Amino acid sequence: MNTLRSLGKIFLVLTVFSAAVLSVSCNKFGSGDWLVKIDGDAISKSEFNEIYYAHHKQFFQQMFGLLNVSNEDVDKFAADPATIRRIPTLNKQIFLQEIVNQKLIYTKADEEGFLGKSELQTLVNISQETAVVQYYVRTKFDKDIAVTDQEVEAFYNENRARFKAQPVEAAEKSIRQYLSANKLRMKMAKFVSELRESAQIDRSPKVDEFLSQGPGQSAGVPEAVQGDAGSAPAPKTGAVKQPQQPEAQ
Repeated sequence: MNTLRSLGKIFLVLTVFSAAVLSVSCNKFGSGDWLVKIDGDAISKSEFNEIYYAHHKQFFQQMFGLLNVSNEDVDKFAADPATIRRIPTLNKQIFLQEIVNQKLIYTKADEEGFLGKSELQTLVNISQETAVVQYYVRTKFDKDIAVTDQEVEAFYNENRARFKAQPVEAAEKSIRQYLSANKLRMKMAKFVSELRESAQIDRSPKVDEFLSQGPGQSAGVPEAVQGDAGSAPAPKTGAVKQPQQPEAQ
């Protein structure tokens, strides 16, 4: 699967993304059937599972736009040795080790006064907002992006040349992921457009001047995110990137 082949390239992103989730979560532990204690702070079995599944479901959503990943789906990924090699944290031993490492580093950062730094607080706020948005989208549109057997078969028949001699059963999973991601992209485009139309978004008369100064200037910005003061143009594709069509494996 093309999706899984690319996972190894972004494992570092997974590790960085873990920092915000794991460091905050460890603070609440302290009772129950514990697995490990870190300077007296205990992590129980239920707490570990909660973090393990939430983290990996959010990872698949963030990287591939997969909303309807269940705990069972995570377990299936974790049961595949090839996938484990690409995403080592699916191995629960490694994931627990990463939790311990994150907690130790977090504690050290706290001791050295880093938690009060304004830039860190900004990053924490961004992580929290991103987590809320992704969880909301995953929950709200879960049923809307479900893919039927008929849709899979129709896509396969319309793209037989792409799959060469690969049977529909072998291509089914990648087709479902593609169609689901495409449904999400269209849903999000419409949803964000409606939100922007109903909201009052005021652009300062000085915004274009400010954004055009120095690196990262707004020259060449798509029309979808430009506009005069007071306007709120709708984005063309929403917040979801264009999914890649599945290929024969």
